[in-house]
Amino acid sequence: YPPGLLLVNLPDIYDEYAAFGDLTWKVTDAFSLSGGARYSHNDQDLNWYVAPGPLGLVTGNLHFGSHEGVFTWMASAEYHFDKDVMVYARAATGYRPGGVNAPIADIPVTYDSDSLISYELGLKSTFLDHKAQIDLAVYHVDWKDVQLSATNAEALSYFTNGGQAVSQGVEFSATYAPIPRLTLALNAAYTNSHLTSVIAASDYLMTGYQLPGIPKESVSVTADYNWPLAGPWTAHVGAGYRYLSDQYLALVESAS
Repeated sequence: YPPGLLLVNLPDIYDEYAAFGDLTWKVTDAFSLSGGARYSHNDQDLNWYVAPGPLGLVTGNLHFGSHEGVFTWMASAEYHFDKDVMVYARAATGYRPGGVNAPIADIPVTYDSDSLISYELGLKSTFLDHKAQIDLAVYHVDWKDVQLSATNAEALSYFTNGGQAVSQGVEFSATYAPIPRLTLALNAAYTNSHLTSVIAASDYLMTGYQLPGIPKESVSVTADYNWPLAGPWTAHVGAGYRYLSDQYLALVESAS
């Protein structure tokens, strides 16, 4: 900003430590069960300096931080019909670390992590003497305590936890090598991902609209050919086509 209006220095440090492990039990030659767990702890240390000025709502040297521990887990089952075809089911949890807001009255200094649980069913298969491969997966994700922007009574923005979201869809990929050194590939996905509820402080955010940066449909088709040249040299030529449907750049907001 022009001299005298606002001068801010906002260094911060983020540290995260985690311990995790997993275990697989091969019940039979064809059927196996797996489970895993992870505990992580993060520390965020902020030392801000805001110089006095007309735009500095809070001035001086400010020191504050956030400390949080999160437990996540995973469970899966696999069944192999033979060495070329397998199906699987998987459930897992995940999270995104919380953070810190500017220390302004009526605004919470910190916000917590949000969390999700995902469910996935899939098929993996190779055929045509391993020249072709197909992967297919369907999934459903429940997301809660979503980190949302909110406004206070003075119309100042901050981050807080609230609301829920869902993401579900199908993913398909296939490769085929009809002749040596030539590989054809197809990838396609459909994703329906949107907020299902928000809190009062974020009631200007609209539910039911696709989340930002996530296209509903995506398709890519590629062809790659490699061949040897003299000595250690190899050559490669390829072509590809990629399609992404329209995407929102941000969460959809009400005009009122």
